[in-house]
Amino acid sequence: MALRLLDPFFADPFTPTYRWISPRRYYDPLREVSHMLNMADAMMHQMEQHLGELDVTEDGKFQYGCEIGGFRPEELKVDLEGDEVVVQGEHKFQDERQSIHRTFVRKFNLPEGVDKESIRCDLDNKGRLQIYGQKLALEDSQKKKIPIELKQNAKGNKTA
Repeated sequence: MALRLLDPFFADPFTPTYRWISPRRYYDPLREVSHMLNMADAMMHQMEQHLGELDVTEDGKFQYGCEIGGFRPEELKVDLEGDEVVVQGEHKFQDERQSIHRTFVRKFNLPEGVDKESIRCDLDNKGRLQIYGQKLALEDSQKKKIPIELKQNAKGNKTA
């Protein structure tokens, strides 16, 4: 017995898995939505890699990492302007046949309560810049209990 596409031992040829047989294309809006969501997810992943990723942990630390390959440490500058960290790079190269000039600027806001004196940055040999720091610890004098008061409604009953 020859194995044919419409062999009785195979599945029904009119199921969605056999749509490629039909010359007519079926419209499935959910497939399009799924495709768009997958594309958006892929673009977000690419943007994270390009722009950097800010991570705040439960123990009060923050870390920002970004890829800046192709720049030497002396071509980079990291500044703190108020609550904003500014990472800048400028690379210039020129010889008799070509001239290259590349620049970039990346900015991000510090999370609330970060100790600005604790901010440090490292550059590894793969071109990954890490900026990290500690959040300020709340002193006991800054901690305060806030009492919960019950309000009375128009009828005089207490409500929470």
